[in-house]
Parts: sequence; structure tokens; C-alpha cells
Amino acid sequence: MKDFDSPNKRDKSHIQMNIIPVKAGEEIELKQSKIRNGVKIYLKPFHVSHGGHPALGYTIVSKTTKTSLKEEYIGVDGKELGKLARSGVQIKESVTVEKAEVCYTGDTSVDGLVCAKHSQDDSEGRSLVYLKQGFTAPLILCELTFLDPNDKDKAKERGHLNVQDIDQILSSHGWTPRSDTGDENLIMFYHVSARHGPAERLIETLLRELPGDVVKVTDVAIASFMIPDIDSPIKVKPNGCVSLKDYSS
Repeated sequence: MKDFDSPNKRDKSHIQMNIIPVKAGEEIELKQSKIRNGVKIYLKPFHVSHGGHPALGYTIVSKTTKTSLKEEYIGVDGKELGKLARSGVQIKESVTVEKAEVCYTGDTSVDGLVCAKHSQDDSEGRSLVYLKQGFTAPLILCELTFLDPNDKDKAKERGHLNVQDIDQILSSHGWTPRSDTGDENLIMFYHVSARHGPAERLIETLLRELPGDVVKVTDVAIASFMIPDIDSPIKVKPNGCVSLKDYSS
């Protein structure tokens, strides 16, 4: 009989952690050992919908603070500027520019990401703002569990996304690809159900079901579908993803 009082090394984590709960609408600064170029990084949680379970998505933003001469003092002689500063006049001003860097959806159904279905009356009042901000990020990490269009209702019931939800979600945020502007964006899909393998079948399904403009900027996490030591024409990136654009070309 198993002795349930005996110590088990699985009872303890090998990683020392200090778990701190967060709420949608909070803004949490991610501490850095050194602030470089005035850039600070913040985490902004937002509500999602995961089959009745409490769940959050996250937007990561950068805030860059730059100090420059006030407009009215531009062109003023340096000696005069020094004199003004010594007399207590504020000749400089600080401006902070905020930019969404990454959006991570976590596990969620379509209702957690579509603007029109998202709660606008949460306790903090900022969850929807953070969600919308996330979809302006150049990198969106988005779950995509079900690839069969016939499973759309099942996906929602289980708190996950179906491939046919993607266009509705992106359209609700006014999302457009920026691959031709020099300011590229990338959508990375993960959490695809193993039922949609093998890898070639998974990729072909995505190419068939996703809108063409989305395909051009999409990677999919596929390393777990690859068979070790078997040569494959599929080019997997070091991060375990495949570019749908590269595959289709």
C-alpha cells in the first residue's frame, strides 16, 4: 500500500516561484535589471471566456519616456538656456510613448475576443481597452484548438477557438495585415488539437480555411506533430513553428 505521508519529490516544484494573482484591468510593471533607452515593460491582463472557468489574456506594452527641449525653447542660445534652467525655469519636458508589443490570448472561446461580445462593464473598466490594444500588437499569440468547421459549437462549449472564428475576431478589432508597410505583424497559432494531424494535413487545413490575408502573416506551432528523425519537406523554425506563407510558396 502506498504511504501517502511519505515525502515525494513530485510534491515540490523544482522551480522557486512566488505566485502573485492578478486581475483584469490591472497594469503590472515587469521589472528589469536595467532600464535601457527609457523603455519600461508592462503586463495588462484582460478577461477572456474559457468555458466558465476564470481566465485571462495578456497584452504586453512598452512605454518609452524621452526628455526633450520644450518647443518654445528650440533654437534658443545654449548660454541663455543654461541661465533659464539655473533660474528654475522648466525648459525640458518628458513625453511617454506607449506601444503594444505582444498579445497572448490564453485559452478562450470566440466570445472572449470579439469586441461586441466582450464585457465593457468589468470591475476595473479597462479590460476591453487592454484587449483592443492587444490586437494592435505586431505579434499576436492566439490559441486555435479546433480546425474542423463542423466543430464550431463544440469549440465554444469547451472554451476554445475554431478556425472559422478567426475572421470574426480580427474583423471586430479592425485588424489588417501590415506585411507591405515595413511594419510587419505576425499571428502565431498554438494549441491545435492532435486530432488534426499529421502536420501536412494540419497545414493544408489552415491554408484552406483561413482568409488569404491572414495566411500571409501566420505561423503555426507544429513541432509536436513532427515525427523525430523522419525527413520532411516542412521547414520548421527553431521556435517550433511553420510559416504558412513559406509553406504555400
